[in-house]
Amino acid sequence: MLTPWEDEPDDARPKRKPYARPARSYRVGALTYPDREECGPTEIVPYLKLRGRWLDKLGFDVGARLKVEATHGIITLTVVERPVPVVKKIPRKLQRRTG
Repeated sequence: MLTPWEDEPDDARPKRKPYARPARSYRVGALTYPDREECGPTEIVPYLKLRGRWLDKLGFDVGARLKVEATHGIITLTVVERPVPVVKKIPRKLQRRTG
């Protein structure tokens, strides 16, 4: 079965709009740090990973420098320095078509 855009170029095909879900609750995981002794026991430490489009919407750009402040039960992340914007490169296929 052919789709209606089968003969159209890739950039003309309909694309889904990226959706940024709101921040949700997270669970603190665990990672291990090996002890300094060879083949000794390992230390289990808390681990937290944040990712998603919602971070971008809040101003946490890729490459930004953050200030981390922590007190008992509270972590505050503040953007200190924004990265220099990078100009997106045009794919070679499109360069050939336009040039």
